[in-house]
Amino acid sequence: MSRSLSTKSSSVKIVLVGPSNAGKTSIAKRFTTDQFDEFQDMTVGSAFFSKQLHSKKHKTSARVEVWDTAGQEKYRSMAPMYFRNAAGALLVFDQTAPTSFDDVERVWLPELLPHLKNSTQFIIMCGNKADAVKQSEEHQLFLSKVETMCDTKGIRFFSTSAKAGENVSEVFEYLVDEILEGRLAGQHGQPEELATVSITKDPEPDYGDDTKKSRIPKCCSKA
Repeated sequence: MSRSLSTKSSSVKIVLVGPSNAGKTSIAKRFTTDQFDEFQDMTVGSAFFSKQLHSKKHKTSARVEVWDTAGQEKYRSMAPMYFRNAAGALLVFDQTAPTSFDDVERVWLPELLPHLKNSTQFIIMCGNKADAVKQSEEHQLFLSKVETMCDTKGIRFFSTSAKAGENVSEVFEYLVDEILEGRLAGQHGQPEELATVSITKDPEPDYGDDTKKSRIPKCCSKA
């Protein structure tokens, strides 16, 4: 019997997670519109993007729903609302600011994991702003640290540049293919083994239907 994806697989929700100024919105815009804004405003609450993506591997199309979450600490408590029902995530840090990777490892990854069944299977680490990096031995040591952490936790690492368009489409294509593969295996009673991390799961707030507008409280607006 041939394996094929059901119509339920046609929509894939991916959240972009990480500290502010890492370039999450720029990655989302580059993927969905192939554009880059040098003076991108910070995201307030969240922003929503979508794009139809054809999977060559699975010979099907998927509507990729990209939720870009705010990285500022004052909005951190809102993040779990946008993680709900996510199929996968991009953890984004700024390669020119190593401390942003520390934030991803110590804050954002633990915050995200409970909403992905404590599994890193559908999480990708993106080291953004590769175009702005000055190549040096110190930077290579930093990347080695990142790759070691990712290998330890079972996370795939990509070096990206939203400005140059480097590896942006490739990241989404890879993650969507992995998610569709996971759904296909689940449909046929062959769930893949998950790389898991033990962590206490927090309650997940309910969240409504999709819209292309930001999901933020009425008291807030985008600058």
